[in-house]
Formats: sequence, C-alpha cells, structure tokens
Amino acid sequence: MAALLAAGLDGIESKADPGKRNNENLYEVPEEELRRRGIDFLPATLSEALDCLEKDEVVKTALGEEYAAYYLRVKREEWRQYHCSVSAWETDHYLGLY
Repeated sequence: MAALLAAGLDGIESKADPGKRNNENLYEVPEEELRRRGIDFLPATLSEALDCLEKDEVVKTALGEEYAAYYLRVKREEWRQYHCSVSAWETDHYLGLY
C-alpha cells in the first residue's frame, strides 16, 4: 500500500500526464495498434518486473531500501528456482515427442 501511495503522490507532484481516458477493452486491441497509440505494456515476467522495481527509486524508498533489497534478492532466487523446474505442460508436451 505504501508503494502505491508513494507512486501516486510522485505522479501528482511531478504532474505526470496519465494519458487520455480509455473505456475500451484493450485485450481486444491488436498489439500493433496499442504500440501506435503509445500504450505501454506491463512486465511480462517476474524477472522483468524485478528489473523495473530495481530502477524505481520512488517505490524502493517507500518500501525502505533494506526491505526492497531483501525482496529483490528473494524474488530473484524464486525466479531462478522456477526456471530450474520442469512444468507439467513441458512434460506433457515434450515427453511424447522424443
């Protein structure tokens, strides 16, 4: 909650432009059109999200530098462990092929 409040306050103080209001379902808009409109995408993976957090001084300050460093360390290890495991989908999909 602290990070959300800090980010919102930072946006107000810096007079960040939130962009035009949108009422359409963006899941139905082709990716090329979203890019043409300048609509940014959220991180697609935990690793990408952690990279964004690592660069975000406002959120890291709101969380506290020590906790932010701990969180990043723990979540990077979680990501590493995730990539060392074989998912059920991989087993089901690939085991029969070879």
